[in-house]
Amino acid sequence: MKGLQKNDIIERTTAFSMSGTKYLPFDVKSSPQNQTLPIVRGQFTCLLYANPGKVEFSADFKKISQVGKNSMDIQIISPSGKKIAITPAILGELNDYSFNAAEAGVYAISGNSFPNIVKLSSPKNRISLELRPDIFIPLNLYKAAEFAFVIPAGVKDFYVELQGSDYEGVKATLINPDGDVVNMQDNINFIFKLAATRDNSSKDEVWTLKLEAPSTKRFEDYCLIGIFGVPPALGASKESALMPSKL
Repeated sequence: MKGLQKNDIIERTTAFSMSGTKYLPFDVKSSPQNQTLPIVRGQFTCLLYANPGKVEFSADFKKISQVGKNSMDIQIISPSGKKIAITPAILGELNDYSFNAAEAGVYAISGNSFPNIVKLSSPKNRISLELRPDIFIPLNLYKAAEFAFVIPAGVKDFYVELQGSDYEGVKATLINPDGDVVNMQDNINFIFKLAATRDNSSKDEVWTLKLEAPSTKRFEDYCLIGIFGVPPALGASKESALMPSKL
């Protein structure tokens, strides 16, 4: 499983189009609690799914660099495209926020923590990080991360594109719903495409992407460039996983 890129899978993987679709929870019966996303160092878009009512989330904005601003602007866009105003996050603090969700759906929470780091969490709402390789905005992660993502019925092939550096790397593992390791690559430094295929693509499934310390390289910063062939939402857990639904 460790070794070269699976170029046959990569070459036949087709882009997943979100045109004319919206996100819905994969598991509508679950009640997510204390959902926490991995640490981001840079630009991010968090997808927070909410029903009408009070919504709470936190931004733990921490300093790891001697430069950078002492605050971070955060923008919230409702499912219908309306802006929701909140105060900037203060560096070195756990910033707690709440707002009233007037409609059900995904609220996009965005900001840029660079050169420092931020960790987003919500006590009761599903949260994911959105990957947008189509607009060339990678996700810069810091330290270990684990994500849950949906492979819709009819999709067989997909891959995740990652990048480290000449002295920093990451170990990446794709795990199927049965807990089996389908593909793993250690010591990723320069761009690597971690690919997998499904023997049975007749149903929706939640897979796991695990990112952890490599065996020989330094482990701090690395880049998640994109996820291709499947919806670009990486959930904090299986309970947070979002799937596309036609409008």
